[in-house]
Amino acid sequence: MTEEQFETILNLIHDDIVKQDTRFRKAISPRERLSVCLRFLATGDSYGSFHYSYRMGILTVSMIIVEVRVAILERLSGIYMVMPSSPDEWEKLANDFYLRWNYPKSLGAIDGKRHIQAPNNSGSKYFCYKGHFSIVLLALDDANYCFTILMLATMVQQVTGVSSQEAHSRRQLIRAQ
Repeated sequence: MTEEQFETILNLIHDDIVKQDTRFRKAISPRERLSVCLRFLATGDSYGSFHYSYRMGILTVSMIIVEVRVAILERLSGIYMVMPSSPDEWEKLANDFYLRWNYPKSLGAIDGKRHIQAPNNSGSKYFCYKGHFSIVLLALDDANYCFTILMLATMVQQVTGVSSQEAHSRRQLIRAQ
């Protein structure tokens, strides 16, 4: 990532991740908060390694990563990750993927990551039937390695199925074929 790209992201999410200084402690700067989150997303290291690298508590690191990820998703999803809204846009995705990678009737490449540590005070919201906490991030990339769809789900949502909006989107896609 170039310095200009980092500054662009920082300027877009600055107001969402800035914290105030108190009499007891100086707040962690938005620049350092973004740096911690981006390094976590790039490397996938444990919170413990960031705890030592950035000289922050493990709980502080985990809270920073969650807050910054939410801010990035809220601010940048409408700008850089616009989900196709019409059957023609979905067909264009499939056609581009076919021309570049020679996979017919494919919308892109999908990958996921499971996160086992639950956020604080979340109760049983992220507790799954297998006896542990689970949050799943799924991403669909188009032919040019750009995110098309990002989904964050808990095991409870995975077991119960898809929402009615997702089912409606699937029906539109099937009709387009």
